[in-house]
Amino acid sequence: MYYQWEDKNHAQIHRCWEKCIAGKFPTLLRNVRNEAKAKAKEQGKNVGDDMTDVIDFKPTWIRSEIWKQMLDHWNTPKWKAKSLRNKDIRSRATGGKHTLGSQSYVTLKRKAKRKLGRELTVREAWKQAHCRKGSRPLDKDLSCSSSLLLDVDSAGDAQEENLV
Repeated sequence: MYYQWEDKNHAQIHRCWEKCIAGKFPTLLRNVRNEAKAKAKEQGKNVGDDMTDVIDFKPTWIRSEIWKQMLDHWNTPKWKAKSLRNKDIRSRATGGKHTLGSQSYVTLKRKAKRKLGRELTVREAWKQAHCRKGSRPLDKDLSCSSSLLLDVDSAGDAQEENLV
């Protein structure tokens, strides 16, 4: 029923798993904290800055003594300052997300070809997908002439600062 790898591969597989989970673990713990706070609020508890308010709302998969240690750690001034700083950084992050919504690259290229009468360049498609809405080259006027789009690259760095 289950796949078992050879013992000689165990260390490499374990390192890979550790590397993968390292990026997901902070988000997992943030979700655990938020769920515990939400459950406490549903029960009428006033959940403030003190994480001990959620001690009774631990997930079933975390042992009680571990949950208490986690709450104690989350209540330290050092952790709270770091959490607040990272929350602020996440809220200010502007890049790294695609701005096409549910529209695929194929749909973008097909629409642009129909409106412009030519294929989009890779650079134009990338800019359209990664620039902020309203400052993307094709947002200005999809029915514009292709010479206007060619000028986007030479128009200065106004577009570049909106890129990832």
